[in-house]
Amino acid sequence: MTSPLITDYEYASCYCEENIYKLIAKLHGKGDNRNNNGNNNEYNNEHWVCFISNDTKMCPVWMQKAGAGDPANPQPVFWDYHVVSITKVVVDNNNGGGGGGGLIVRDFDSVLPWGAEAGVYFDESFVNPVRDMRVKGLGIKEEFKPRFFVVPGKVGGGARDGWSEERLGRRTEATASNIPPS
Repeated sequence: MTSPLITDYEYASCYCEENIYKLIAKLHGKGDNRNNNGNNNEYNNEHWVCFISNDTKMCPVWMQKAGAGDPANPQPVFWDYHVVSITKVVVDNNNGGGGGGGLIVRDFDSVLPWGAEAGVYFDESFVNPVRDMRVKGLGIKEEFKPRFFVVPGKVGGGARDGWSEERLGRRTEATASNIPPS
């Protein structure tokens, strides 16, 4: 399955939670993501919302557009919290194949491909102790280590209220240039 393009979805800078909510709403069988045969590829997939933060509300995330610079020396962006979607892609193989699928991550703020394989996304976006202990200077203090909290990506029926109860942090101020998606 090909992931719909990032440009198919609404986006507002600094509103990752709202962006992901709108993404999940669009992916939930609204008929907005159709392949060339008119089939909605996303309707049968399972979607989750992943909140990423820590107690200090200073969580380093690599491979972010805001931290893009020298590819040989990528710098993290320290988010108070960040929200991405995780989708279990269901492969419907009606031609006698075994079906299957995998997990993909959609992060509007990442420089990684839209709909990156989950293992690649998490390995590239967060410190990997096994890999990074060999690279001097990439150790991470305990207070900056990310915590991941995953909730079902449901919309309607008060589901967003559940997101609000589960959220790990929230900015209290917004600038006029950062208008949430409508």
